[in-house]
Amino acid sequence: MPTQKHLYQNPLNTKEHTLEVDFMHAWDKSLTEDYTVRVILPEGAHNIKLELPFHVTGAEITTEKYFGTLDFFGRPTIRINKLNAVHDICDGLIRVKYDFDNSGMLLVEPM
Repeated sequence: MPTQKHLYQNPLNTKEHTLEVDFMHAWDKSLTEDYTVRVILPEGAHNIKLELPFHVTGAEITTEKYFGTLDFFGRPTIRINKLNAVHDICDGLIRVKYDFDNSGMLLVEPM
């Protein structure tokens, strides 16, 4: 998804980023038995903090690495799996705050 309307950079500290996306889309106003959201962050992201729009009970949050075509160390990935998700209860923004300095990663990618 294009991140231009969802990704924000802290003007005081350019290494701090915040990604804000809807947990459930507004067109999906039904009960979903097994709902999964996967957030893949850039390679080199660290100090990751997750804010959910609902209480975490009934949701399984796991972290893993995703390896794409040119990834060397793997991208940090957050997977949120919620059983019996209802739009009216789970409506809100997921906020993922993380630190990312792309200056070092520019040297690793060509290798």
